[in-house]
Amino acid sequence: MGVIGFGNVGSALAAVLKKLSIPVLANDPPLDGMGDFCSTSLEECLRSSVVTLHVPLSEAGQYRTQGLIGVDEIAELMPDTLIINAARGGVLDEQALLKRLRSRSDIYSAIDCWEGEPSISRKLLQEATYASPHIAGHTAEARLRATLSVSAALANFLGKEQMQTIRLPRKCEGIVSVPENYLKKTYKNIQNHFVIYNDYFEIKSEIEKINSERTVDQFIIEENKRLKKIIDDYVAESEEVVAKIIIDKNSPFLRSLIVNKGSKNNIKLGMAVLDKNYLIGKVVEVNYLTSRVLLLSDLNSKIPVTIEPGAFQSILSGTGKNYGTLQYLKENYLIEGKNTVYTSGAGGLFKAGIPIGKIEKNKLDEENKVNFFSDFSQLRFVKIKSFIKEEDN
Repeated sequence: MGVIGFGNVGSALAAVLKKLSIPVLANDPPLDGMGDFCSTSLEECLRSSVVTLHVPLSEAGQYRTQGLIGVDEIAELMPDTLIINAARGGVLDEQALLKRLRSRSDIYSAIDCWEGEPSISRKLLQEATYASPHIAGHTAEARLRATLSVSAALANFLGKEQMQTIRLPRKCEGIVSVPENYLKKTYKNIQNHFVIYNDYFEIKSEIEKINSERTVDQFIIEENKRLKKIIDDYVAESEEVVAKIIIDKNSPFLRSLIVNKGSKNNIKLGMAVLDKNYLIGKVVEVNYLTSRVLLLSDLNSKIPVTIEPGAFQSILSGTGKNYGTLQYLKENYLIEGKNTVYTSGAGGLFKAGIPIGKIEKNKLDEENKVNFFSDFSQLRFVKIKSFIKEEDN
């Protein structure tokens, strides 16, 4: 008996034939040399009394099987040979077989697989010795085996424990639902798996975005620390000295004060004088026990300032009155709402950011008036501090 195709079906058939003591010639070139299998030539197999086909349909490649049994192969079949097609319709040339059956009628044929299924050749059906509709795959037994095979493959893919082997009873129609339910559950697990997989990448993308933003934020924080350190290194604040106001009767300035602290208390020229946290002036004269403070309202007072919001730079000048004026502003500068005036830090005498006063009007008048936070006429005590630029080591 010649078995063409020695896969699952062909090898199972050969095992049965061997038990029946029927000689077998097997042809399957792709399996030649694998284990103990040695493929017999196709020509030799075709000289057998029975030739049965069990190969897959392959339309191209080295082991092309479409038209494997064609005009020449059918012509070589010995008289009284039985040829069985249990492979695929395209493996056997039905027209060549029909011609042999009609012209010589010296061979037998059993056809289970047909070209163009589900349509079949009615002419070949009339001439064939045996014909079947190729429906073995639709039996309950076949469905159960196929379902178990798919279930096992899916379970292996998901890393799940495979189902236990089920023995096939003779009447197994009712059992088909068992693996089908398992298959549905497995399919649902696959869907959940891919949902989790997609969610993972979405979450990962969000985490990367957050980490990127955190990196930028951290950079800004570190940059601020670095700049703050530069400022802190640039300016060293001395301990503040609290001084009491003494009436000044013989002042050559329009707006100045005498305080009861001098060189004995480490007071020096240029030190800042504050009312609470507001700048009100600077030390312009130092004696052993007293010092003179030039107020911001004095005509001789001029300091660089910053206007916020907007970070506009200007010069605050005294007017001899209870307010100051801003000079050297941009021509088209327009105050919108209340603006605060701070020291700018330019010149190195005062550190930047000491509050001075506020611009109350929506639009500056011709004098660009600034109202001081402190009422200079009500001062009794002041704080004196030094903001000195540190020299490089």
